[in-house]
Amino acid sequence: MGYAIVYGECLGCHRMFGFHPHLVPSCSAVTGHREPICQQCVDRVNPMRIAHGLEPIVPHPKAYEPCDESEL
Repeated sequence: MGYAIVYGECLGCHRMFGFHPHLVPSCSAVTGHREPICQQCVDRVNPMRIAHGLEPIVPHPKAYEPCDESEL
C-alpha cells in the first residue's frame, strides 16, 4: 500500500499545488465542477469572508497532504 498526492490548478491563483482530493477546500460555482483551492488563497479570502459575515474556510488538517492510494 502506498500514498499518493493529487496535483491540480488552484481556482483562485491558477498555481499548481498538491492536495488530498477528498479533503481539499473547493468551489464549484465557477465551472460547475469541484475546483481545488490552495492554502494561500484560503488565507487571502478568509478576511473578506469574515468582513461580509461569512464563516471562514477552515481546511481539514490533512487537506494538503498525501492520501492512501486506496482512497483514490
